[in-house]
Amino acid sequence: MHLAQSWKDVMKEGNWTEEIESIISDIYIDDAAQIKNRYSKLQGIHQLQKSIVRQNMHNAMSPISAISGYLELINMSLSQEPDVDQIEYYRKKIEYGIQEVNNIIEQLQGIYRDELDNTGEEKETLLDVDLNWIVRQVIENMHCGGEHTTFTTNVSPLHIKTDLFITKLIIFNLISYASKSSPKGEMLELETSKDKAMATFLIKFNISENRKKELNNIVSGNAPANGIDSFAEGLLTSVELADQVQGCITFMSVNDSVGMLKLSIPLTTERG
Repeated sequence: MHLAQSWKDVMKEGNWTEEIESIISDIYIDDAAQIKNRYSKLQGIHQLQKSIVRQNMHNAMSPISAISGYLELINMSLSQEPDVDQIEYYRKKIEYGIQEVNNIIEQLQGIYRDELDNTGEEKETLLDVDLNWIVRQVIENMHCGGEHTTFTTNVSPLHIKTDLFITKLIIFNLISYASKSSPKGEMLELETSKDKAMATFLIKFNISENRKKELNNIVSGNAPANGIDSFAEGLLTSVELADQVQGCITFMSVNDSVGMLKLSIPLTTERG
């Protein structure tokens, strides 16, 4: 008891009590800020996930309707004198529709495959990764590396320290938006590059004047709260999430018919 009292007196004389209380208070404030930031990110992720699911449900409706229609045509053909060539044509159309639906499902599986089960953790998980590799992974998962898409990578790696899952979701959504905004069959030009202290991902695509206006409103923070489709909603959420990982999304008009979306994230060496 005497020793305990003496130690207490020493601490008071040295003002250590106040210092310890101040340190504990600072730790509590820092932890609370980190928890709040993490919660905000999780909210953004959840919103973007919902937008992506709605986008893919919308994309799947067309091939599903086509499959149903061709099955009905086959049924009608079989009830009469069967036309083998016509039935074979319907069968190929059904196979194509099934493949489209399967690709959509694989896109969703691919984009969530690397999601870390850390939703219950209070602190975020940041990884040092090459932006070139991230974009390649997303392109592979989306099956969009065909004749209508080109991808030019930066010569050297572009290392960024970021939340891998969030960055993949953002890139996935940017490509989805550009693809949806472009006329069917038009080219998408994807590119990674270094711009001063930033690693950048660019998408050039054909775009209408209405979409240009929508994009300008979204990236400038002037998008309406309601009345936008799931693709625009997803892009709006992506803009907010990019800001939370110290990045930003911008849009510029290259010419009358071509626009460019740009994601910029600080290079690891530039963050210190």
